[in-house]
Order: sequence, then structure tokens, then C-alpha cells
Amino acid sequence: MRAEFLQRKEVRKINEMLKENYDAEFNIDDYYFFKNTKDDIFLISRSIENINIDKIKEISAGLYVGQLTGGSIRLSIEGSQIIGRNAKKGIIELNGEEWLLWLKKNDMESSRFNDLKQGYYIVSHNNDFFGSGHLKNGILSSYVPKSRAVGEPH
Repeated sequence: MRAEFLQRKEVRKINEMLKENYDAEFNIDDYYFFKNTKDDIFLISRSIENINIDKIKEISAGLYVGQLTGGSIRLSIEGSQIIGRNAKKGIIELNGEEWLLWLKKNDMESSRFNDLKQGYYIVSHNNDFFGSGHLKNGILSSYVPKSRAVGEPH
């Protein structure tokens, strides 16, 4: 799948989304950003410049951090771990029972979500981050990939 490096203007727009949704500071100067044709966003450290890639037979570079969707960014599990530790808002903390259901790829419905605005949230439990969910009408949809879900959903 083809990928293209993002121009500085596009990277600043992503950083603005992170600031608006999560009030998180992120040093964009430390990374190269690129996206594929599905609008999946990847990061790669600028230290890649120090590696002689001519000696590598095969290379797969970058960390998947999320996907651009509808003018927002849905963070991957790794993306939520990078951004979540600096986020000051946009986090939904799950209790133990909810967290176990979340890891089984279940959507969450709770009256405590009713006063929150619709959109993407970082999902956490005990100060650990487990990806993103989309909140709409009091239901937090799970975006845990099937390959990373624990057991079967209920």
C-alpha cells in the first residue's frame, strides 16, 4: 500500500486536532508523519536519518497511531498511549468490569456518558490507555481490533 509523507501544514492540522480533542501537547518536530490511501497515520522517528537503509533487505517503518476520519483523528492503541499520557481532556476512564468488556470488543452504554459531547475519546483504566472509542447517544463504540481483542464479545 502506498504511503506519502505529510507536509508540515498537514502535520500542524493533525496536531491542532490533538490539541482540540485531548488538550495534549505533542512535539511534531521529533517525527516524520505519513499516511496511506486509507488515511491511516504513521509516525517514524527522525533518527531514521542515522540508519544506513542500504544494508537492510526489507524495511517496514512507522508506528500506526490513528486514522483521519470526518475532520478528526481516531487514535490506535499505541496512539492513545502516546497522546494519553499528556492529555488533559477527552479521556473516558472505565472501571474494572467495563474495562474487561471493552477488551472483549464490546460497546459501552452508561448514563455517565450522557453529558459528554459526541466524538472520539481515549479509553483508559488505571492510568493505562487502550485505544479510542466513539461516543454517540450515550454509547461508546469500541475500536479494539479483532486481532487484539480478548476473548469473544458478549
